[in-house]
Amino acid sequence: MEPGNIGVFRTSNDVHVMNEVTGEIVHTPPKYNELQELMQSFCDFFNSNPKENFIHPIVKASILHFLIGYIHPFIDGNGRSARAIFYWYLLKNGYWLAEYLSISRIIMKTKVQYEKAYIYTEIDDMDVTYFIHYQVKVLTQAFEDLKKHIAKKKRKHLTKVNHIKGINERQAQILYWVEKDENRFFTVKEIETIYSITNQTARTDLEELVQLQYLKDCH
Repeated sequence: MEPGNIGVFRTSNDVHVMNEVTGEIVHTPPKYNELQELMQSFCDFFNSNPKENFIHPIVKASILHFLIGYIHPFIDGNGRSARAIFYWYLLKNGYWLAEYLSISRIIMKTKVQYEKAYIYTEIDDMDVTYFIHYQVKVLTQAFEDLKKHIAKKKRKHLTKVNHIKGINERQAQILYWVEKDENRFFTVKEIETIYSITNQTARTDLEELVQLQYLKDCH
């Protein structure tokens, strides 16, 4: 497809969704002369969420994702647009963590389930529960992947500070926090609570880091 066709409404009925492996047509979208009305309904649905008919933002974002794929309004870029709208709706409703989740990679790894979620919805009188269920699983996996990524980076940083001579694991963790936020301060009581240690042990941990000139003693 030409780059200029991305995000441009199709003007024919020649666009089909194909199975990338078999080449089989798995979805024929609505006719192009219905697009204006369908997309107006889509925008109305996006911008309204009355209290008496509340839909959870994650569920609604999943439905919006499905609708772009089903209507297939553009000559090219429908998948990217669907994912962008999914993210946009979640961010718009305060789900800031969505910015750090990668659903595209999960979808690529589960392409068959992705297609089936669409097909099952179509053949079951447009019961979008199939797609919502799939999308929630994608989000869950993306969140787990993010946690693993953060843990890996944290281990990497902790390994670096653990190599400093004369400090224990608790002190290494404190230095890691300082590295992430140089303006952070600690109290003896805070360290005592975090690590479930005695007041004297917590005081010793901090005083030793002060003596090593990694921290400053402030009153």
